[in-house]
Amino acid sequence: CKFNATTTSGVCLADLKCFKISLFTHSSCFYFGVEGAERAAEELRSRWVVDISRAIRLVTQSLFPPFHIVCDPLYSVDLTTRRLMAGYLVYHDGPAVASVPYCELHPQHDHHGKVIMYETEACQVVVLEIMLTEHTTCCEKVGINCSCFSIESHLFAARTLAERKLWLRAISNIKVKLQNAAPSPTAQELGCYRAAIKEHLEESRTAMHAGARASDPA
Repeated sequence: CKFNATTTSGVCLADLKCFKISLFTHSSCFYFGVEGAERAAEELRSRWVVDISRAIRLVTQSLFPPFHIVCDPLYSVDLTTRRLMAGYLVYHDGPAVASVPYCELHPQHDHHGKVIMYETEACQVVVLEIMLTEHTTCCEKVGINCSCFSIESHLFAARTLAERKLWLRAISNIKVKLQNAAPSPTAQELGCYRAAIKEHLEESRTAMHAGARASDPA
């Protein structure tokens, strides 16, 4: 970001390479500026941004238990029969409180889809159900390597940027079906939806492993 102003102490903000840290759950932003020659200041700002985003990502990932996103239901739990995908997400409970519920996405049925939040992956205790309609607002939060997104007023963080993309893509597909008044999917169609998500997961894992090998020193 760039400012064309001068502070009360006489510092010209236009001469600084600025960046911001947004605490969107608190509706506040902190702005920082780096001084120096053009190229050196650009490089220093980039290092600050990359290091801060990496630290935030590591803290976020430390909140999650070990898990894999899954598509198949738990046959001992009837409520999971219509599962499309499920996995842990960080959920914003309040200004200084977050939880890590096990979240499950269900396709369209009776004019809505839904996200069911459980205490754990055993899916024995439901914490909250979020209904999805054709008018539901879902969006990602903009930031460097940011894995946060929202469903209406509900704020979430995925473990990785790739997992956030998958959740939003799957939810968007449900919204499209709702907009077109698509009927509730049959068992065969559910199987096809799950297969498509599994294929995407496998492609993401392959790309991640390839990237990790490429970054390893020779």
